[in-house]
Amino acid sequence: MQALIIDDHPIVIQGCRRLLEDMGVEEIHYAASLADGFRLYRQKHPDVISVGLSMPSGVLGGLSFIRRLRIHDERTPILVLSMHGDPVIVSRALEVGANGYILKDTSSEEFMKAFRKVRDGK
Repeated sequence: MQALIIDDHPIVIQGCRRLLEDMGVEEIHYAASLADGFRLYRQKHPDVISVGLSMPSGVLGGLSFIRRLRIHDERTPILVLSMHGDPVIVSRALEVGANGYILKDTSSEEFMKAFRKVRDGK
C-alpha cells in the first residue's frame, strides 16, 4: 500500500509518516505543496491521499486540489487533515470529493481510525 501526505508543516508530515509506518503502509510519499503533491500523485498513484486545506498557494487551496484530482480520478480515497473545524468548510471539502475529514488536533488513534475507514471505502 502507498500513501501520499500533502501538508506544508514538516511536523505534520513527520507525525503522519510515523503513524502510517506503524500501520504497515509500505510506501509513504510526501509533498509540502499542492503542485508537488499533484505531481507525486501522477507519478506514484497512491492508494490513499491525506491533504491539508490551507497551503501556501492560498487559503483553502486544498479544496481546489481535491476538485482537480477528482477530474482525473474519482476513486482514490482522500482524507483531509485540517485545522478548520467550521462545518461549512467540512461540507465543502466533502462536496468537492474528499472521503473523510479530520482535525489536526485529533489523537493519533483517531487519525489512524479515519485513515483506515477512508482506505476501506467507508
